Amino acid sequence: MGALLGTFFGLVFSGTDADSKVVSWIIPFTAGGFIYVATVNVLPELLTKSSFKMLLLEFGAMIAGVACMYVIALNE
Repeated sequence: MGALLGTFFGLVFSGTDADSKVVSWIIPFTAGGFIYVATVNVLPELLTKSSFKMLLLEFGAMIAGVACMYVIALNE
């Protein structure tokens, strides 16, 4: 459900240029897929097999990855 909502918001708020019509459909579905995998498959596993310190490091790495994707998207 979260992936579909993310896709919907990505499509609503994306640009409407004719050249980027295909890209505006691909990026939200791809981002939604990654978010789905991270939240449904990886996150529960991280919560059950980690100490608190390792959990903080893993969340920090996840946030750093999202920040990197954001910076790359801004510079394209």
